[in-house]
Amino acid sequence: MLPAKASALAPRSLLDRVIAASLLVLLGACTTVRPDYNAPLPPDMPRPGYRMSALPATAANGNELFLATSFSGGGARAAAFAYGVLQGMRETTVELEGQRRTMLNELDIVSGVSGGSWAAAYLALHGEAMFPAFHEQVLMRDLQSAFIQDLLSPANLGWTLSDRYGRGDVLAAFFDREIFRGARYADLLAQKRRPWLSISATDMSLGSRFEFVQDQFDMLCSDLGSVHLSTAVAASSAVPIALSPITLKNHPVSCPLGTNAFMYGLFGDRKRSMLVHQATTYQDKQARPFVHLLDGGLADNLATRGAIEAATAMGGIRAVTEDGDAQGLRWLVFVVVNAEGSSGLDADRSDRVPSILRVTNAVADIPLGRYSSDSQELLREALVRWSGEVRTADGQPLRTYYIEVSLQDAEAHAEAQGLSLLPTALSLPPADVARVIEAGRSLFRRSPELARLLQDLRQAP
Repeated sequence: MLPAKASALAPRSLLDRVIAASLLVLLGACTTVRPDYNAPLPPDMPRPGYRMSALPATAANGNELFLATSFSGGGARAAAFAYGVLQGMRETTVELEGQRRTMLNELDIVSGVSGGSWAAAYLALHGEAMFPAFHEQVLMRDLQSAFIQDLLSPANLGWTLSDRYGRGDVLAAFFDREIFRGARYADLLAQKRRPWLSISATDMSLGSRFEFVQDQFDMLCSDLGSVHLSTAVAASSAVPIALSPITLKNHPVSCPLGTNAFMYGLFGDRKRSMLVHQATTYQDKQARPFVHLLDGGLADNLATRGAIEAATAMGGIRAVTEDGDAQGLRWLVFVVVNAEGSSGLDADRSDRVPSILRVTNAVADIPLGRYSSDSQELLREALVRWSGEVRTADGQPLRTYYIEVSLQDAEAHAEAQGLSLLPTALSLPPADVARVIEAGRSLFRRSPELARLLQDLRQAP
């Protein structure tokens, strides 16, 4: 027989355990249903959906200069660096078609991956109103602590028991509540305003790039307009192991495959075969009823390849410029914003076995860096090729410009040293945010290629 005190406590202890177990079951039940992120294509959906062709140039964004920018991955470091470059664009004015506009006004395409996608999506949604809202509502907040608190809150602990709802889904809900406030791609389409947005993730099963654009979603027989911006940003930011993939549904309905520029961008027979195979897997609805997406940096950490492959797939830059909306094009500008970090050399100061975290970061950074170099070279080669393919209305070659803004270059300036060593996280200390923003702004404004562009624009008849 138990002592009186123990006897009195025993039923309560048992009841506590039953209640705790019941709560966990209830928490799990709340989140065992997979989020329904993407709706099927409605039978009467008008073309084009959220495509570049649905956002024509306006009086505030002319045809003579076509400007595209891409923001690399790198968490809050990349988001702050992208914001700084956008500030530099906002401060840089050009005179075109008799009007003085900022380079930010001229922006036609913005693409982003991982941390860069935060700034890209925010710009596409808010336009110039992102200043200073993005700085105050995103960059200056401790999102890292807030997300961890969110992840461990009783309302979200069901992810620990669920096989259909994971940490990536918690991040998507967190982004939706804290940053994008329920905005969907349909809202971008309704605005009829450039820049057009492309966010990249990685197809986990194929290891290939997956673009949040309607062309890609055609293959899933799905309407991109139904997708929240937070879903795309979370998928693009879903770092393996730390976060679970975002899962989309490959809808089992009949829909035309269409021409998918991002899947059929061709650079030789071998790649043609690979990309056709990728497209075919999406058509097999029984074999692939779902698509799991991871961090876009795994496939393209600079977010540049989509634009190159799109132009190639559409018949080359000549075919693009012959489109009615692109006639009159004289200057083609790519701004590549590279916030990739550096692991540094401090590990080599000791003979100790490097930590698992350090080795994991190196394993991720080494292939990303090499692949990014390949992407940069591809874009440079494409610009040279396109310049030779196209003549402007006055018979001159199309002028092309490659403006690279790299955080690695900031290390040459004393005030910016150490920025590339900042961690890839959801937030940074305010002082570091300010330094990264200023580095992006000043590096863009000092770019020799930007100076060449501005001089050519001033001298143009």
